Amino acid sequence: MSGTIGAGVGSEKPFKVAMAKEFLQNEFSSEKIDMEVLRADSGVSEMPRTIGEAVEGASNRSRNAVSGDNNRHFGVGLEGGVFFKDDGSMGLIEAAAISIKLSDTGIYTESGVSDFVKMPEGFADRVRNGELLGNVVQDYFRKRGRGISIEEIQENGSAYYFTNPSVTRHEMMTQALKSALGKLEEGLSEDTPV
Repeated sequence: MSGTIGAGVGSEKPFKVAMAKEFLQNEFSSEKIDMEVLRADSGVSEMPRTIGEAVEGASNRSRNAVSGDNNRHFGVGLEGGVFFKDDGSMGLIEAAAISIKLSDTGIYTESGVSDFVKMPEGFADRVRNGELLGNVVQDYFRKRGRGISIEEIQENGSAYYFTNPSVTRHEMMTQALKSALGKLEEGLSEDTPV
C-alpha cells in the first residue's frame, strides 16, 4: 500500500503534533502522512489524576480528531496524567489513543499507557490540593536555583528531570502509542472494512 494517509491529532500543542506525525511516519514509512491539527476536547480535567482519566482524555481526543466528514483515516490523542498509589506516592504516565475510521461501522479506538515514573516525595500532597504538576516541578527547581520554564517541562515531561538516565516525554509517548497501535492492529481483522 502506497499513498497518502489522512490523520488528525487532537491537540494544538506543538510537541504533541510533532510526536503524532513522527510516530505515524515511522510506522507507515511507505505512506505520506497528511496531518491535520485539531483543537479536540479531552473531556477530562486539565491534569488527569487517574490512569483511567488520562486514557479517557486521549481516547476522546483521538475520536474527535477522526470524526466528521473528512479525509482523515486516523486520529491520535495524547494525554499526560498522574495517579496516586496506595502507599501515598504519586506517579506520572502518558496515555495515547489511536482511532481509525471504519467504512460503515463508525470509529474503532484503542489506547495504551506508558510505564509509571515515580515523582519525588512531597509532590503528591501539592497535586492533590489542586496544583498542576508542571508548576510543582518548576517551584522545586526554582528553590534549588535552577530556572525551568513551563514550556520546557511540558515538552521534556516531568519524568525527564527525575530519572537517571533521563526518560523523556517523547519516550513515554512513543511507548504509549506503540501499545495503542499494537492493540488496534490486533483488534482489527483482515476483513474489517476501513
